[in-house]
Amino acid sequence: MELSSGPQNLNPTIYERTEERIIQESDYDNDVRDEIDRREIFDLIRTINDPEHPLTLEELHVVDLDGITIDNQANTVQVQFRPTIPHCSMATLIGLSIRAKLLYTLPTRYKVGVNILEGAHIQENQINKQLNDKERVTAALENQHLRAVVNRYQKKRMTIIVPKNISSLICAGRVYGSHTAGVDPNQARMRKQEHEEKYH
Repeated sequence: MELSSGPQNLNPTIYERTEERIIQESDYDNDVRDEIDRREIFDLIRTINDPEHPLTLEELHVVDLDGITIDNQANTVQVQFRPTIPHCSMATLIGLSIRAKLLYTLPTRYKVGVNILEGAHIQENQINKQLNDKERVTAALENQHLRAVVNRYQKKRMTIIVPKNISSLICAGRVYGSHTAGVDPNQARMRKQEHEEKYH
């Protein structure tokens, strides 16, 4: 996964942010089944910073609700994103940042796919293949430089600390561990134990 130097889109269009989600009374009721929905996925990735600008992926319209699908029965999440320009050299890094954020924040049962929206990039097939190749993603996130770059673009309140030895944490396309952003270390250990019982 390659990085380029210097901004390419010097004058991007800036879009209005989506209103914050309104918390309903039922959201606090533990007896109500609360499945993850598209809006929750969107809220996780909308605040990721763009590599070239001091703006979020939402503000640049790189991600939106329409590009997200979730199947709670099959435990799959698919995110389609659109780079701001069709020859954006940062597209792979953006996709990797989205994928890392979801891998570290969603429950371990979900399989995550990240793709460029069809027709939005001149190398979409090649980049999509990289972003959904588990071994390449593992290698990229084990690279100290890339790991630091991915962490830099996460919004500060949801900073993801990607472990140095991520390969031992990736199993069946998922990541788990005490480094999970926003998850209590005890919950992370329980997730790891559940995963090991199921797959080993």
